[in-house]
Amino acid sequence: MFNKIFNIFKWKKTRFRETIKKEKRRFYMFDKRKSSTFFSKRKKNIFQLKINYNFNKKNILYILLSWILISIIWIVYILKWWYFSIQNINIIINDKITDENIAYKSLDLIRWKSIFLENKWTIYKKLMDYQKNINNIEVNRVLPNILNIYIDSYPIIMDIYYNSKLYSLTSNWVLIPFKAINKDKERIILKIITTKENKYKILSYKKIFEDELIKQVYLLINSFKDNILEHPIEKILLYKDENELHIVTKNKTIFIFYISENIEKQIKKLIVYSKEKEKNLKFIYVDLRIEDKIFVCPYEKEYQCLKNYKRIYNKKQ
Repeated sequence: MFNKIFNIFKWKKTRFRETIKKEKRRFYMFDKRKSSTFFSKRKKNIFQLKINYNFNKKNILYILLSWILISIIWIVYILKWWYFSIQNINIIINDKITDENIAYKSLDLIRWKSIFLENKWTIYKKLMDYQKNINNIEVNRVLPNILNIYIDSYPIIMDIYYNSKLYSLTSNWVLIPFKAINKDKERIILKIITTKENKYKILSYKKIFEDELIKQVYLLINSFKDNILEHPIEKILLYKDENELHIVTKNKTIFIFYISENIEKQIKKLIVYSKEKEKNLKFIYVDLRIEDKIFVCPYEKEYQCLKNYKRIYNKKQ
């Protein structure tokens, strides 16, 4: 009986020890090198810490170099944005046609941008958005932040009176405010008469008329001046709705042309007729609108001719 009681206590004691041993194994690792009863913390955590520490120590140089490189990149970027940005723009107008103030205004958006990114084409487009008379530009960069722009315009070929205002017309058919340049040269003034309203409120520095129309008018005027030398031009009227051009000479003769593709034929017809009359074209008007025909009104019928002419055209002026 005593043996049975002893065995029960022994079993309980052994079970208790095994339970404690299992619990310690969960958190500790037994170290036989030190003693049979010494327990130390598991070395897994220590090993992990040593690995991290060694890794950081080994790569501290690379981390510092990376930060230095990032700092240099930021410094270069700031210098490029600020030090090499466009701060001063100098516009040099090679003629007196382009408006300097409008040119400066059109380039406001490129200020503080990189001086290396803005090229000739982008600057030209920005200028053309406001002034379509510009023909060519040259861009000169003065480092670190100055931009010199030289502007050339298309030349003025004639003056135009339109909507009760006087304008000048460039060779690319753009209206600009009247420019009193080349005073020693004879200027042609074309008065345009139409009943149709223009879609533009501001006409300056825009293409208002169809290219083909104004081109034909210009060619006709020049052909007349070159071939009918004995009749200097006093004024020119373009009746846009009727597509007619009336050239009034200093002897008050009115030459009526129809603006079409056969302008050269009308001029040739007039040259032939002038030779037949021995260049004596003293009429109230000479009508060349109908193909292969010429209608004239002699001075003997001055009253009736002028009355008919004014009845048709003067009410439109």
